[in-house]
Amino acid sequence: MLEQVQSWPEEDQEELAAVAREIESRRSGVYRLSDEERIAHAYISQDSPDIASRFVARLIERSRKLADNPFEGRETDEPNARVIIAARLRYFIFYTVTADEIHITHIRHTSRRRPRGWTG
Repeated sequence: MLEQVQSWPEEDQEELAAVAREIESRRSGVYRLSDEERIAHAYISQDSPDIASRFVARLIERSRKLADNPFEGRETDEPNARVIIAARLRYFIFYTVTADEIHITHIRHTSRRRPRGWTG
């Protein structure tokens, strides 16, 4: 199966990697940063590693609050997708809600444009 994945479009490979990260974090109880989160952490760490760690912790904390009110975010153009803003951090947190789970699909700074080909 993994050999077949290499022939998939990059967008599909990234989606699979995100799902794999979610499964691993559920199974291990350890949250793995996405590429976007790692980039933000590395950028902020240049000035202050402590602030960078607190930044990532706040993003995770804001995401976990969705469990109390999963439909608080506004709907997007993408089917079943919603978005909230981590206001003090100025980051969008995009997610979907299924019957019993909330899936964080990606996190993006408010100043960044939508990825090419993305409709949400």
